[in-house]
Amino acid sequence: MRNTAANLALAWSIMVPMAPCHATDLRTVADVDRFVHEALPIGTTRSKLVEVLNERRIENSETKSPSGIVYAIIRDGSGGPLIKKSIAIKFFFDEAGRLAHYEVREVLTGP
Repeated sequence: MRNTAANLALAWSIMVPMAPCHATDLRTVADVDRFVHEALPIGTTRSKLVEVLNERRIENSETKSPSGIVYAIIRDGSGGPLIKKSIAIKFFFDEAGRLAHYEVREVLTGP
């Protein structure tokens, strides 16, 4: 039984660092830009991009937008009692449905 416990501990220690990060890791525009640059390089298909965003639990327009744009937002909720800070991402696709470029910006919302 000790071997089983040791094997489980080893498996857990290997799996935890490999677990996917979620939107909560992405706190700044720089964090989001780095994530997009590394995980969604130029040329990524629209379906793969949406799959990655969904895996990371990043709210997005998926394929609902008929244009060549996918919108995504990471709602941070920080700010003050009236103003909330979020990070918005616009992904632009070429005629072949591949990522051509993207924009990342901070958005403040409130009354």
